[in-house]
Amino acid sequence: MNRSASFRNNHLLFSAILFILLLVANGGFSQSKSFEFYYSSGKKTPNNLFAFKDSLKKWDKDYNIQLASVQGYADSIGSERSNLLLSKKRANAADSILRSLGIQTKQVEVKGNGERNPAYTNSTKSGRAKNRKVLVSLMLISKYQAVVLTIGSSLDTANKKGGCEERDTVFILPEGTEIEIKACCLEGMKLSDIQVEADEVFTKDKMILNKYYTQTTEGNCLSTGGMLKLNIKNKSGEPVKIKKGCDITIRIPQLSQDTAFDLYEMQKSKQGENTGWQKRDEKVTYLKNRRMFEVKLSSPAANINLDFLPKPFAGLVKNKRPFLKTRYVRKGKAYLSGNSSVLDLKRFRPKKFNLKDCDCTSSPDEFVTVVASKKGKIYYAHKRRSELKQVSYIRHRTIVRKKDYVKFATKKQLEEQLRKDFGLK
Repeated sequence: MNRSASFRNNHLLFSAILFILLLVANGGFSQSKSFEFYYSSGKKTPNNLFAFKDSLKKWDKDYNIQLASVQGYADSIGSERSNLLLSKKRANAADSILRSLGIQTKQVEVKGNGERNPAYTNSTKSGRAKNRKVLVSLMLISKYQAVVLTIGSSLDTANKKGGCEERDTVFILPEGTEIEIKACCLEGMKLSDIQVEADEVFTKDKMILNKYYTQTTEGNCLSTGGMLKLNIKNKSGEPVKIKKGCDITIRIPQLSQDTAFDLYEMQKSKQGENTGWQKRDEKVTYLKNRRMFEVKLSSPAANINLDFLPKPFAGLVKNKRPFLKTRYVRKGKAYLSGNSSVLDLKRFRPKKFNLKDCDCTSSPDEFVTVVASKKGKIYYAHKRRSELKQVSYIRHRTIVRKKDYVKFATKKQLEEQLRKDFGLK
């Protein structure tokens, strides 16, 4: 496809971004976790709820969290019957809290045990305090999974002579991305020791949630259609090293009609935040018969994407200094998205965001998205830019008003709404 002809027709096409992150990680594909809520005497609200929320944020990055059981307990102060009722109330209250936090629940055992089976002595004040609890059991299921295939029905003759008894291995991810590692190319470890964890980010809702925006380090807009987070390690948690002369082959499914791509590398700040993409020299090959894009890496430690830099739409922003204003909420996050782009708008005032660099999406296809917190709630707006209030006095302003927001109690509810608005291309 000819790019210039494509953009003369004002038609932006999706590209495929590959974001590869190879580093050490802990844990397997699933694991169980337990957490104890502690209570003041006679109370149903836990004292350490905020500590649990902090743990939940850490787990939620890499795992789908399922609730397995909720067990309530009490100390021995009071009658056995009243303590049993109190432990049941605590267990039910904890179950409600967990559900409100968006934790997946199926067949969950919620039970009150009263003062039976105390973990600590009830003869001391500190022991009784530790027995006033709800024990929460969770199952953490890794978000990153891959199907593993070996290539060839017999071992390569050269590998046999070198004492290496393994075959080329391909890891196939749920959305079709392939990671191929040649036999005997790992330094100091076997292919059978490799674990691949991956999260394919092929929709704009995931780009926003993972903070992967389609911008270069110079602030230009890239045309994109997906990203991939990849984590490779051995069973001992050691980093993967590739032997000299070997490489890792990555194949990405074709997400658009375009077949011409460049390679970009993600840049990070000292704080580890994404600062944009820079172009690299590696060649990207289009496999027409498989409708995939292939790139070979000599080093597993790379953050790359397949993309191209579209021509700006002339005359999209006639005003030199347009901005977005968010009424009712302050210090939120704002995004401008099009057919194949998600831009993180830069805030220069508590309620104002710069729009001047957003020149790669045609006006009818632009969406403005705002996410902000206020009084413990999440406020969310997602509308076409043309549907929002426009004011053109001195500087052109696009205004998000109070009526444009919907309100959510949890991050899970926000994620569900983002999937509805962005999930389908």
